[in-house]
Amino acid sequence: MDREEVAKHAGVIPTGKRTAFLEYLVRSPELPDMLDAPHTTEERLQGDLLKELPCVHLDAEGNAKVATFTVAVINNTCDLQPRRSKFVNVAPVFDFRKYREHIVQARGEKNAQGFLGSLQSNKISEILYVSKCPEYPEGVVIFLDQLSCISSALYEQALAGKRRVASFTQNGFYIFLLKITRLLARAETTDVARV
Repeated sequence: MDREEVAKHAGVIPTGKRTAFLEYLVRSPELPDMLDAPHTTEERLQGDLLKELPCVHLDAEGNAKVATFTVAVINNTCDLQPRRSKFVNVAPVFDFRKYREHIVQARGEKNAQGFLGSLQSNKISEILYVSKCPEYPEGVVIFLDQLSCISSALYEQALAGKRRVASFTQNGFYIFLLKITRLLARAETTDVARV
């Protein structure tokens, strides 16, 4: 993903903030400081990381598998307000150190290097790598292709229980939006014709 090109054309970054964001991309190719401590004045933000929430996936036989994770909130901030929606969409978040160990064990050191390099360069559309995150010294990976829908009551319980781990910085949030846009709403190519 050419971040600068995507940022120019995605339409998710306000025009007045695009120049500063593009300068950030040039200054910070490794994308540091994308996540920080939970926002101090806004309790409900798109992209926030909350711990101990369930995610569900269906296995090959259609059986539901439920596990508890730290998650990233996918819903737009305005849809997170009380009684606005009955559901919140979340994506599982993994400790990068543990994920790296899993990949090396599964693929072997040599074969894992290329994949992990692409992951850390954020070249894999469905995974967002963040190099630094509170409570995760080596960063996290957010699996944007493994969305789960949870009851907003579970989200409210997590907020009441002070289970927010992190909030995106402004530039980090723009990267998050670009990844979601690229994964779910990329522009149509000329390779496909719908008639």
